[in-house]
Amino acid sequence: MIVKPRGIPRKLAALASLVSRLPDSAASIQKVKSDYKMSRAGFAGELKVDKFLEELELQRPHYIIHDLDIKIGTKKSK
Repeated sequence: MIVKPRGIPRKLAALASLVSRLPDSAASIQKVKSDYKMSRAGFAGELKVDKFLEELELQRPHYIIHDLDIKIGTKKSK
């Protein structure tokens, strides 16, 4: 069960905005476009996994938790 619906990540929204506003002559446009394409592909993959998980018919209740930081000892795991 997915309790919190997945929204568009801020980084992806920011990169989309930059791509649409930067002129093609800007020095950093290729890096921004590359980052945008990778972020967009990653988000599309996450949506596919969400759809797959929603279709699973498990015998016991289950929860998918994303964006969770767990502190283990002195290190932080994400």
